[in-house]
Amino acid sequence: GKLMSPRRYAELVAWIKPVLLRELKTSSLGIPSYFEIEFAMALEHFRREGVTWAVIEVGCGGEFDATNVIPPPRAAVITNIGLDHTEMLGTTKTAIAKTKAGIVKTGSHVFTAEKNPMIRRILKARADEKHAPFTHVPGGNGRLIDTVLTSLNVGVVRTNDVPLPGRFEILQKHPLVVLDVAHNPDKMVYLTAEWKRRRLPKPQILFAAAANK
Repeated sequence: GKLMSPRRYAELVAWIKPVLLRELKTSSLGIPSYFEIEFAMALEHFRREGVTWAVIEVGCGGEFDATNVIPPPRAAVITNIGLDHTEMLGTTKTAIAKTKAGIVKTGSHVFTAEKNPMIRRILKARADEKHAPFTHVPGGNGRLIDTVLTSLNVGVVRTNDVPLPGRFEILQKHPLVVLDVAHNPDKMVYLTAEWKRRRLPKPQILFAAAANK
């Protein structure tokens, strides 16, 4: 339940800086991207902390993501495919599904909560290609994560134990201020449904988004 300490972050910057300076001088591609740098720092942090289980989320998509440098994950989890980052991943859910299926490796167990049978067939085809077990978990992402944790025998950890900053995050109660990073139609549908489920009053909304959203 704690963020990396500022001291550790500074140590990791010092650890990776010489490599970046070398790449800046010698590589035709320049230094790695911001995400690649932060991801490398995160992996080194996990190593120093002796982490047993790491939950690693792709930066964008799947097949060409920097997170593919890790060994085949025990669980490859794909929630629901939505239209997001279409400028990089494709303009249809089918195209995006094929890219996201790139996280599936031989040795992984694939879990998904995807509702669309056609999209599920794409994900299962990748799983079959990699000889990876495939499990569809109906009933939403909460049940999906609990199923994954149970399958991995992680312990008493459950979905409710894992905080999700920026997902219906209540910043204060009087007056009520809720922060949510919903930035595509699927996430906005969930946000409005959750607002109604909690029977909250009609909100005043402050909304900001990048031009491509």
